[in-house]
Amino acid sequence: MTTKFYQSSNVCIILTGASRGFGQSLANIFASHYRNQFSSNRMDDGNLQFLLISRDRTKLEHVSNSLKSIDPDHINVHCIEADLSKSGSISSIEECCKQMKIFERSDSTRKHYILIHNAGSLGETNRWCKAINVEQAKERDDYYRLNLYSVMELTGIFIRQTESMLSTMISRHIINISSLAAIQPFNGLIDYCVGKSAREAYFRQLSHELSQDLPNKSIHILNYAPGPLKTEMFSELQTNSLISDQFGAVIPLSPEESGEKLFKILCKNKYDNGSHVDYYDV
Repeated sequence: MTTKFYQSSNVCIILTGASRGFGQSLANIFASHYRNQFSSNRMDDGNLQFLLISRDRTKLEHVSNSLKSIDPDHINVHCIEADLSKSGSISSIEECCKQMKIFERSDSTRKHYILIHNAGSLGETNRWCKAINVEQAKERDDYYRLNLYSVMELTGIFIRQTESMLSTMISRHIINISSLAAIQPFNGLIDYCVGKSAREAYFRQLSHELSQDLPNKSIHILNYAPGPLKTEMFSELQTNSLISDQFGAVIPLSPEESGEKLFKILCKNKYDNGSHVDYYDV
């Protein structure tokens, strides 16, 4: 029996960092559950629309083909090649959304919008706070543009564009892929810890503001820490960081396993808005 998460058969998922690892797994999981939820009811013309964002166009196309094969008649995929560490990338994405009519208003059809912030990077893995200096300013600017500023800017676009629709005709979720590092320090991972913590602080602030904003009060916001995943990022932590010994014996989770846990959390809808939920919490 499939637990129902989607509030409409017309769904739009915007996913950053979609070309590999956890992002690729999330795309496939959300697509498979969409097919399962609506496979017995094809009386309407509903569809799942993906907007996949990544720096790697070739890998995006591979993910796109995989998603379309899950339900060729009801899954559409748009790919945007963008480097979120560069200024101007969010403006380009916003323009693409307009051209693709991602946020096109409809007074007759309910729609479910989902924004998943998965893009991110590890940064330096062997740097202490006292080693920070002004010569690293450009490096830090690029890091925080990718890992924080672009998240804030894309979220702002998402909220403004969707609130222009009839509030009774849409459902909205914002999912921030976080980390234990958002709430616990790790030696050598200054930028990663600060970036993840700042992202969660932003979404707590956003959740607080939206709770007082009637048109946007119903937006669901979740900070999800997926646990240690079998990805290139975790391999780097195990082999090339100040905490290699700490993580060397850790057996990572598969991205698919953690992605399914996230989907179950969303289905149950038991979390506080803007809260941090770890894979191991539930």
